[in-house]
Amino acid sequence: MINCSVSSLRALFFCTVLSGLLGCAALEPVTGFRQYAPDVMILGQPIENVERLLGKASTRLQTAAGSRLIFTRGPYGRHSYAVDFDAKRQAIGFEQLLTEERFAKVFAGMGAEEVIALIGPSSVRQGLARQWGSLWSYRFDNTRCLWFQIEWDAQMKVRSAGYGIPPECLRPGR
Repeated sequence: MINCSVSSLRALFFCTVLSGLLGCAALEPVTGFRQYAPDVMILGQPIENVERLLGKASTRLQTAAGSRLIFTRGPYGRHSYAVDFDAKRQAIGFEQLLTEERFAKVFAGMGAEEVIALIGPSSVRQGLARQWGSLWSYRFDNTRCLWFQIEWDAQMKVRSAGYGIPPECLRPGR
């Protein structure tokens, strides 16, 4: 019979929690960020503090109010978070960009800067034959195994946009 004292169990619990915390801290050099998504605690924080927490922004845009930093996340970029800053460079808001409501606002004729400001940069970009343009694909959280795709003409204007099936959903048995 094993004799486990309360102090032994406390020590085991403490070591387990400590190793879990150290494991999370060890991921920071790999991911480049301490926190996956923004939360209300970043509001009022300067850009430098937000980047220390969320990592280096993938995109920086100037806005009428100040600036917008976009942080792409997740496997295959399923999340893109925008954090808005005022003229004093303090965070005033944030939102998840990869949503069907935002995709519905993409229309033919939009330029690349407008699209990036609306839904962020794509992590999957492909050229089309004969310099016909390019195709950007956006993975996002959904239950139907879809991704959102934008077809660009040679001048980087949206030719068409809609939903498609990503390669991982075309596997046999899926």
